[in-house]
Amino acid sequence: MGIVARWKGEANFVSKRLICFSVLFFFQLSLFAADKVIVHHGEEAQNSPNDRPNISVAPHSLLTVKGSKDPGIELVISVEYNTTNDNCRARTITQAIVGSPRIPQIVRDYAEIPSDVTSFSVEFFLDRYEPGPCQWKPGLVGHGEAQTGDIVGARTSTAGLAVVADDGASMVSVRLNCQEGINLPGIEPHIYLSCLPIWHSPGPNTTISSGGGEIQFSLIKQKTPPVQLFQFPKPASEFGKSEKYPL
Repeated sequence: MGIVARWKGEANFVSKRLICFSVLFFFQLSLFAADKVIVHHGEEAQNSPNDRPNISVAPHSLLTVKGSKDPGIELVISVEYNTTNDNCRARTITQAIVGSPRIPQIVRDYAEIPSDVTSFSVEFFLDRYEPGPCQWKPGLVGHGEAQTGDIVGARTSTAGLAVVADDGASMVSVRLNCQEGINLPGIEPHIYLSCLPIWHSPGPNTTISSGGGEIQFSLIKQKTPPVQLFQFPKPASEFGKSEKYPL
């Protein structure tokens, strides 16, 4: 089953501010997709409402992420935008109390691709947000994977797919190998999914052009039994009696 998702024009919208994401984002983005792909917008906890970026009236730097995956994998593809002006660094109240340094503010657009979809094409505009006083720029194209039904796990396990750079490539290819694992024994069993890159082109430190381009992306799920993260020592009874330490 295939899926295509893309952002459409935003010049005719009255409001350019991201005031209420759950409402405005629905109207500012038109999603053309088969089946159930869902597109979201989010921001990090340290962000200041006064620094939210304006939406560009004429974005043109189109990034297409397309590829295939084995069934049974919930997939999230995201583009992360961050402030590059040091005066716009921020932190939460809790971070301030414990003395954590101020860090860049981050907003993120991401698409959720259901586990039963095996081919996909998602489009983002890398210049979707105006730089503004905080100098917002795209920084990272990310991915997250999880088992069927665990879309929250896919959202929270985001890793880098490609770094966005002015001198980046216009075409990037990445292949991931996914292995099932079991969490620590002694707690409620949970199967997680660990996906690691096994092949990059043009290289392991992959960058994609800030002017747009295409990322070809594939995920292969291994058919081997789940691997346990840690192994506890076996009970002595499983090894038989010991002469030095008889049972």
